[in-house]
Amino acid sequence: MLRRVAIICLAALAPCMVGCDDGHRSESRPILPIEEGPTTGSGSSGSSGTGGSSAGTGHMTAEPACTRDVAFRAAGLSFLEPTPPALASRLNDVGYGYDAHGLTVVLAAADGAPRVAVSATENVSGAHQFTGLSPVSVGAQLAAGGFESTEAQSEATMQLWVEGHFVGIELRNINLRARTLSECAEAWIFVDAVIPESAGGIDLGGATISELAGPTKGNADVAGLGWPVQIMFATESILFDFATMPEGQ
Repeated sequence: MLRRVAIICLAALAPCMVGCDDGHRSESRPILPIEEGPTTGSGSSGSSGTGGSSAGTGHMTAEPACTRDVAFRAAGLSFLEPTPPALASRLNDVGYGYDAHGLTVVLAAADGAPRVAVSATENVSGAHQFTGLSPVSVGAQLAAGGFESTEAQSEATMQLWVEGHFVGIELRNINLRARTLSECAEAWIFVDAVIPESAGGIDLGGATISELAGPTKGNADVAGLGWPVQIMFATESILFDFATMPEGQ
């Protein structure tokens, strides 16, 4: 009997296991609208008599597209492949937790010409502003359930907490995708970027970026440009001073 129950449980978990695996790979796919459609369900009342099962229909409502100005601040960062493994491990440590300040994604969409920028921010008199390198905003594509940049942002600052103080790390060639939740009050963000070779000497606490990441990929004619990173993070919306939003490139 126990063996039969175990087999049934594994069979029930199989679709979830497949879905979770697909979810890890889906960050490389473009954002698609969440389709609305009927859902059905059935269950048993557990009592005797007719009508022992019931069925109902409903609709899953798609998360609306973000058509307002909103800023999303990271609550900790997670570094994924193709980030070099030793570098990813250390960046996960110094990017962990809400106080790391890592990155903020700012979407300006209220005027109907959506633009997005990502970089570190700081709270200035109750509203956040970008700090470090002033990022240049890029075009954004909105869809039900998310948004994404339509071109690469040239540079940004990632701010991490290393041994009691903030360390700014430059990012270049940045692309992002977002899945929004709670009517754009929260989002899951994926950022693809490059840490340039010029940042290799930054100490992350006992080892530099270049020591952790190894040599950049290049050849005799073309020097390595840096180390690719992919960053995933959950966010919450924050107040942002949109008067300071950088102009588009």
